[in-house]
Amino acid sequence: MSESVVEGKCKLSTENGDGCSKHVSNGVPHVMFLTDTNCSNTNSAVLETTEEAASNNKEDLYAHLSFRTEGKDLVRLTDNSKCDGNSTDCRNGDIVEEGEDFLANVRESELTYREYCVRNKGETSSEVTCIATTRHDCQMIVCDHLNGTINLVDKQFNVVFKYHSCFKAFGVAVLDASFFVVTFPLVRLMQYYKFKDSFSKFAPWFPVKAQNEYYGVCGTGDRIVAVCKYDGDNRKDTPSVHILNRQGNVLSIITKDANGKQLFVDPEFIAINNASRAVYVSDSGAGAIVCLNLAGEVLSIFSSRNFLPTGIAIDDSIGVVYVNDVHSESVISFNRELEAVQKIKAQREKLTALLCATYCIKSDRLILSMKKSFYLKAFTL
Repeated sequence: MSESVVEGKCKLSTENGDGCSKHVSNGVPHVMFLTDTNCSNTNSAVLETTEEAASNNKEDLYAHLSFRTEGKDLVRLTDNSKCDGNSTDCRNGDIVEEGEDFLANVRESELTYREYCVRNKGETSSEVTCIATTRHDCQMIVCDHLNGTINLVDKQFNVVFKYHSCFKAFGVAVLDASFFVVTFPLVRLMQYYKFKDSFSKFAPWFPVKAQNEYYGVCGTGDRIVAVCKYDGDNRKDTPSVHILNRQGNVLSIITKDANGKQLFVDPEFIAINNASRAVYVSDSGAGAIVCLNLAGEVLSIFSSRNFLPTGIAIDDSIGVVYVNDVHSESVISFNRELEAVQKIKAQREKLTALLCATYCIKSDRLILSMKKSFYLKAFTL
């Protein structure tokens, strides 16, 4: 794999500010994560971070944020009546009023990234809709929806094993050291796969019992959580989130909040914090991020005008939630209570057509994909 180096800048800041109206309280550190650069047409374009970035400690930078949220349960959404949209003392987790732009004043930042080409021989285009890190040496499962392939990619972004399916894969979730699941929404299938030969390959295992139109999927321990756009079992097309056990039985279906209001419009992407077991759903139709627990209760919601979220990823160690925002062509970082912390912009070109996101805790990298692109952007945080 060839490699070229492009100069880039890295800036970090711990400035305090008003942040995101009621959703960002004073004193929350504004942490800068990402950057951009011009991409050369090579298999691997690599940007280097500056010494300034290397000298900053991420744990110190987030000390205040971690202290505020570590070990605490998220606030369950129960009542919005005290939140008038103008006050700065609204409760964490309140639903914002429609039409308000709570990202307008969020601090922006720049960091460097490395860009890699993940392409199989004979492919002329690609669309990576989901990336999931495995529990073995920073390997990743990469779903290429356009080509119908499920790729096992090593930490250097080399494709070490390719599985070609006759169906179009969309979402993937690694459940444990042995198994992962993949969703095929167009044929209403969720399939188990099993790692083989010391994690060098995998093979289909058995389908999940529920035959619904699942898109994004995540899981932890004994639960699988998936975004559903059509419930084939009940013949309903109401967007929802399904919580399943490992046998594929649907335990609960979440469609409404505590007040009986429809939660979702067009959800696709989903992620779980394995430490707190909180689930985060990205809904581009509603311009919102919804946080749930595995009991199906709504914990908090963030929504904003001019917000078009797609891929979502979580750093379990400090509870940071990263969300791709197509509208602002940036990545928004939130704390686990869905307070907006930082808007991450590109330096010399825009982060256009952002699709999926994942975070690898072992390598401390945030990895993004774009629509109709072979290239993945990897940010070392």
